[in-house]
Amino acid sequence: MAKQVRPKLPLGMVLIRVVTGAILLAHGWGWLKTGEFDGATVLGVVEAGRDPAAWGIANWWTEHVVLANADASAFLWRWAAFLIGVAMTIGALARPAALIGVFFLLHAFFYGPSELELVWILLIVSCFACAISGAGRRIGLDAMFDEHFPTWVTWSRRQQRGFMS
Repeated sequence: MAKQVRPKLPLGMVLIRVVTGAILLAHGWGWLKTGEFDGATVLGVVEAGRDPAAWGIANWWTEHVVLANADASAFLWRWAAFLIGVAMTIGALARPAALIGVFFLLHAFFYGPSELELVWILLIVSCFACAISGAGRRIGLDAMFDEHFPTWVTWSRRQQRGFMS
């Protein structure tokens, strides 16, 4: 049986991964350094951007989790932006980081400032593209993680034995 060769990921996808990661990293670092993104900011942003037509589960999440724990939400937002950005920029566990980034940014789309709506959409699509393409495999650390994580995490080249192998 001939050895199956996977095509290399286009460098354009690497560029999208690195730029998206750098944007999230820069915002996360800025929030961590200044501490300006706190519980009061979360309350203000959510109330200002509240969309009454949003999905029921999004409203429930916001009411019972985000608003009830505004300081903890702000803490998680700062660290999530920073850590997702680091992971995507260096290509380390880029797939799970990008998937988490999709959900993180969907929340920003629903409840963030409406003037940034197109930016949220662009970042959501970029994260999703990185997640489904295995963007950490080329010029990233995911290639080094092949033997340490399941194939669905890093898109490894070793023989796949199933979804959870």
